[in-house]
Amino acid sequence: MNNVVTSFTTSTVSERYATQDELRPFWVCLFSQTGSEIVRLSEELGFEPDLILTNNFKKETWHPGLSDMAVSIAKHDTICTIVENLANYDDESTVVTLHGYLRILPRSTAVSQEIYNGHPGDIVKWPQLKGKDPQAKAIAMKLDSTGCVIHRVTPEVDEGDIVRHLAIKISEDDTEESLILKLKELSITLWVNILRNRLTVCV
Repeated sequence: MNNVVTSFTTSTVSERYATQDELRPFWVCLFSQTGSEIVRLSEELGFEPDLILTNNFKKETWHPGLSDMAVSIAKHDTICTIVENLANYDDESTVVTLHGYLRILPRSTAVSQEIYNGHPGDIVKWPQLKGKDPQAKAIAMKLDSTGCVIHRVTPEVDEGDIVRHLAIKISEDDTEESLILKLKELSITLWVNILRNRLTVCV
C-alpha cells in the first residue's frame, strides 16, 4: 500500500521523530527523480529513512520500492524550509542525504544541517567533472579513470568538503551508459560505508 504524505505539516516531522530509532540519528532523504538509490540503500542498511522528501509530483515515475515507505511531496522552497526547521527538533542528531535531488540548496538550508550529496565523477583527480553529466564528460575527455565522491553540501555545486571517495578505471570498451551503471554501484558502496558509520551510533 502506498504510504504517501501529500500535505506536509509540522506534526508530520513530530510524528517521525517520536517513532525514530533512538539509537541512531534522524535520517532524512531528498530526491527529484525515481528514488531508486534510497530503496537500494534501505535494503543494504536494513532500515529506512525516517523522512523522505521529494519535489517530484509524478508518483508514477518513482521506484516501486517506495510504495511501502512514507514519502512527503512538496515544492523546493517548502522542502528547504522543512530541512531548516529540523533544527528545532534535534540539530545535532539529524543527517540529510541527497539522492538525485536536482535543485541547489540555498545557503540558509545548506548550513542548517549535516547534509551530504553524492557525485558520480572523480572531482578529486579531475575537477573538470564537477557539475552536470560527469560520466559523459569522462568519456569525452578520454580519461583513464573516474570515480564517485560524497561531499558536504554547500550553496556552490560540488564544492563542499569531500568525506568519501572511490576511483575506478575506465576501460576502452566503456561507454557513457556502462560507466553510469558502474558508478551507480560505486556510489552505493560509498553511501553504505558512510551511513553505516554515521547512522548506527549517535555522536
